[in-house]
Amino acid sequence: MTIIDIDLAVSLRLPLEKTEPILVVGIGSRYISSTYIKLDVYFRGYNNTAKISIEVYLVGELRAKLLISIDVLAPEGFRLDFEKSIARIASYIGLTIPIAIYAKEYY
Repeated sequence: MTIIDIDLAVSLRLPLEKTEPILVVGIGSRYISSTYIKLDVYFRGYNNTAKISIEVYLVGELRAKLLISIDVLAPEGFRLDFEKSIARIASYIGLTIPIAIYAKEYY
């Protein structure tokens, strides 16, 4: 599931939606969430921009602040090409966006 840090979500001042408690999994973490927001996310490509409306579940202390998961990436047709540092979004006629990959710092 796509997740967002609760502090960031509250700062956006979007309506909070309630749901039955659901298990959501981040990178190496597990959370229980019963709140989500509907959010428009924009991906700026080289010649165009994609606007994708998503549901994002609120969790506490998420270092990444927003973690977009396969529940969004797969239906939109994201294809990640790490070698070329690009992603293509099939639902937007193959829109190409630049991506950057960094090694995770261990803490």
